[in-house]
Amino acid sequence: MDLTLCCTLLWIFQENGYQLLFLSARAIVQAYLTRSFLNNLKQDGKALPNGHVVISPDGLFLALYREG
Repeated sequence: MDLTLCCTLLWIFQENGYQLLFLSARAIVQAYLTRSFLNNLKQDGKALPNGHVVISPDGLFLALYREG
């Protein structure tokens, strides 16, 4: 799916009263990087709307093993 279309769709959801929740398998120590990535993700002038980020409570190595 095109990222621009995805961003537009998520904005429509938010404008209709839905609250967004982003899920990540990244470790808790990567929380800041994950939030920064989502906040700075843009394509063709469109960005993701704000939303809460739920992150794995596991440590870095366990989370990396699960992602791999």
